[in-house]
Amino acid sequence: MADTVPLEVNVNLTLRDIYQANVVIALGSRTPWGWVLYLLFQVSWASLVFFALFSLFTGERAAWLALLWGPLFFLLFMPFAWFVLPYIAARSLVRSKPDVCKTTRWLFFPDRIEARGPVSETTLQWSAFLRIRETNEQLLLYFQKQLANVLPKRCFRDDSDVDAFRKLVRASFTGETILRN
Repeated sequence: MADTVPLEVNVNLTLRDIYQANVVIALGSRTPWGWVLYLLFQVSWASLVFFALFSLFTGERAAWLALLWGPLFFLLFMPFAWFVLPYIAARSLVRSKPDVCKTTRWLFFPDRIEARGPVSETTLQWSAFLRIRETNEQLLLYFQKQLANVLPKRCFRDDSDVDAFRKLVRASFTGETILRN
């Protein structure tokens, strides 16, 4: 292993950090066209379900109600699924595993990553991650499609460390990257 000076980041996650990451992970799981197809499918599915339910309970065909209530249900339910459920999941994680909010020291080298937290120490190769994505406030290191390690930008010493991290990712990581500048 190369003995170079690592980029060090001490991360103290908050409930807000975990919630923001959950929302980004959930909403970033599809491409724009994937979202269009998903929304069309869900609205159609909801309309069909409401049509069947209204027809079953009223004994009549209730097509206009299905056309109204199907999309309305979907439009009311999806913000709940995209914004409330991620908060409930984040709160549950913080309550059940309070160590998640304790300091984790990340050391980034050109050939590896070391993480030392309250309950574990690990050394990872850059190839352990599927994707590295940057948002306005966080860097997400995905180790599965829907799971990521969260590095809030506020935990870096300054903007130059964030830039150094981007350069290190570009030089060391061969997977999918979504980085700013």
